[in-house]
Amino acid sequence: MSEVDTTGTSGSSMAQCDPDNDDADCVDPNAPYCTQDGMCIGCGEGDCAVLDPEKPVCGPEGLCVECLANSDCLESAPVCDADTATCQACTLHEECEHACNLETGECFPDNVIFVENTPDICSDADDNDGHDEAMPICRLSVAFTRVEPGVPATIKLKTGQLPQNQANAVPPGVTLAIVRNGDTPVQLVRNGSEPALSVSGGSLVFVDRIGALSMPAGLTTQLIACDGASLWLERVTVFNGKVGVLARQCMLHLRRSVVFQNVNGGIDVTENTQDGMSKLWLENSHVTENGDLFGVRASNNSFLDVVYSTIGGNAKNVPVP
Repeated sequence: MSEVDTTGTSGSSMAQCDPDNDDADCVDPNAPYCTQDGMCIGCGEGDCAVLDPEKPVCGPEGLCVECLANSDCLESAPVCDADTATCQACTLHEECEHACNLETGECFPDNVIFVENTPDICSDADDNDGHDEAMPICRLSVAFTRVEPGVPATIKLKTGQLPQNQANAVPPGVTLAIVRNGDTPVQLVRNGSEPALSVSGGSLVFVDRIGALSMPAGLTTQLIACDGASLWLERVTVFNGKVGVLARQCMLHLRRSVVFQNVNGGIDVTENTQDGMSKLWLENSHVTENGDLFGVRASNNSFLDVVYSTIGGNAKNVPVP
């Protein structure tokens, strides 16, 4: 291109580009940005927030990009894709520091409650909010009382010296993630008829890498129950209950999970109102060896969406015609 004279009649210096021409004059890939002074530069010589406000970070190739790390991204799209250097919604819990809200794509904030049932270090006292990992809350059911509507929270659960064997009911109207703290498997070992985990009252709950089982087999009526809420179960195992999971007027997502050897059935999706609806999204999961009645049962205005999942070996005691 010919040089652009930006000095009029008062000067003789020549510019490399016209700043009103949207960088079109800067053809050198190492200097693709036109400054207000009419000079073509690389991003390292300027401020990307000024050069290209939608891409405020200088990348290694000399081009402005959206991000190089998650810290460059906004809450609405908190994950930096290393391949494209763009900010995206989270789709996995491990993409976030604590947990991912899989419905909005936003990471959960720094509102963490630690739970570990080890008597020497834990406390269920009213003045313990559970925010200090060195002094966790003992019981999951007590930790639920620290969760408030309108304030999303993450409960990080670690296996302790004593089991988490109580009935655990999530309070209504909350947004909550329950995730494993560390690499040791965590099981909610239920020894009564009420669920190991129940969700209701419009709450939105995400569970990752937590197991639920009944001891003895068949004692717990439903190991996990969702009634009038939304529940995401990710990498969970549900084992040995009378029914593994009950979804009633519930939006239930199971991903990379296993529901097996529950005495009467695996997953029961149903509805008890005329205008309501329940739906199950089953993805990359196994529902196997549940009997005597069903593997997955949908009834009363309920719907299933099953992708890359195995449902087999269920209802073993029903004779084949």
